[in-house]
Amino acid sequence: MATVRTRASSASRRRAILDATLDVFIDVGESGTFIQEVCARAAISVGSLYHHFGSKDQLIATLHYTLLDDYQSGAGPILAADPPAEDGIRDTVAYHLRWLVGHPRPATFLLQQPFAGYRSTGVPADLLEANEDFLHTVHGWLDRRMEEGQLQRLPFDVVVALLIGPVHHWARSALFLDPARAPAKAEATIEQLAAGAWQSLRP
Repeated sequence: MATVRTRASSASRRRAILDATLDVFIDVGESGTFIQEVCARAAISVGSLYHHFGSKDQLIATLHYTLLDDYQSGAGPILAADPPAEDGIRDTVAYHLRWLVGHPRPATFLLQQPFAGYRSTGVPADLLEANEDFLHTVHGWLDRRMEEGQLQRLPFDVVVALLIGPVHHWARSALFLDPARAPAKAEATIEQLAAGAWQSLRP
C-alpha cells in the first residue's frame, strides 16, 4: 500500500512540475532562469526537479508529449471509429480547432514548440507508445480512405499540412489577439476551415 501511495505521490509531483513548466514557458519564456522559475512555482528544490527529470530538455520534451497525449485522447477516437472520408476530415478539423481554443495555454506551447518532443530521449515510454498508437490510427485510416479512392493519394506530411495547417494559422492569430473570444469565433469559423480541408483532400 505504501508503494502505491509513493507512486501516486511521485506522479502527482511530476504533473505539478509539468504544470509549472507550462506556466513559466507561457508567462516568461524559456530564459536562462527557466529551471529556477519552475522550481519556485512548483515549490520544489532544483535537486527534486532533477530527480524527476534528468535535464531541461527532458522536462520540455515530456511536457510536449504530455500535452499531445491530452489532445490525442479525444482526437484518436474520431478516426478509430473509421468514418467515411468527408466525415473524418471535417470532424478532425472541428475537434482540432475546438481543442486549441479551449486549451489556450497548452495550445500556445504546442504551436510555438511543435518539435519539442525531439529534444530528449528521456520521455516516459507510455507517452511515446500512446503517441505511436495515435499515429498508427491516423495512418491506417488515411491509407484505407486513399485505397478506396475517397481521398487523394498524398504524402502524410502534405495531408497534415492541408488538414491542420490552416487551423494552426487561424488559432495562433485568435489566441494572440483575443483569447477570451477565440472559442466563440472558432464556432463561426469551423465550417469554413473544415470545408477548405475537405476540398483540398477530396479526390
